[in-house]
Amino acid sequence: MSAFLGPIHDKMFARITFLETIERYIYNEGMLKFGDAINKIRVDGEELYGGATLGYSIEEVVDTSNIHGSLQELVNNVEKRHSFILNKILEAFEEEGKELLYNVYKKIGSLLSNKFSDALETNNADAIYEFLSNYYLDGMPCNSISGILENNDNELSWIFANDLHKDNFINDNVDFFYDLRANLTNEFLNQIGSKLKYTYDTTIIKENEIYVQKIMKMTW
Repeated sequence: MSAFLGPIHDKMFARITFLETIERYIYNEGMLKFGDAINKIRVDGEELYGGATLGYSIEEVVDTSNIHGSLQELVNNVEKRHSFILNKILEAFEEEGKELLYNVYKKIGSLLSNKFSDALETNNADAIYEFLSNYYLDGMPCNSISGILENNDNELSWIFANDLHKDNFINDNVDFFYDLRANLTNEFLNQIGSKLKYTYDTTIIKENEIYVQKIMKMTW
């Protein structure tokens, strides 16, 4: 990354604040359903991993003398805090907590659909991929070891050659996070009237766990 703030940094910051927006919805919906126990989870998470950057500009929270290191710290903190929240809600409220989290992610998918304004591109996997990449936090640009596997009329699939989330997610709840994000993505696709579907899977290649993600045409 460069020594000066630019569009790539703004994009990274937007991804961080998108995950924090989901966090905010979890708190709000959780307080309505479970009361002050959710606020205790919020306070504990912020004590461990710092508070959210929502409401602040990138210039206010990023150390411009160490832009890369500062953004990396924000990425680690928001993911660790998010993992902590997921874990504590599941521990405390079990199936009710899981239902709450799925519903929040689904709601975010619906809200995100309002930002997708090009009706002509609803079944264009490339356009969907580019749009979602503005919001989904998958590591830093320099360490997103990924690549396109397939790009044809029926499918766009891509991989992460290493899982960029696993180090920040506790108790192996990274798989649950992927399930939540799939729920968000498919609700987004449903709301824009797309005939596409998002899936993800894992495979092992040379002892490395590879995450394969796909946006493909639905068949029925």
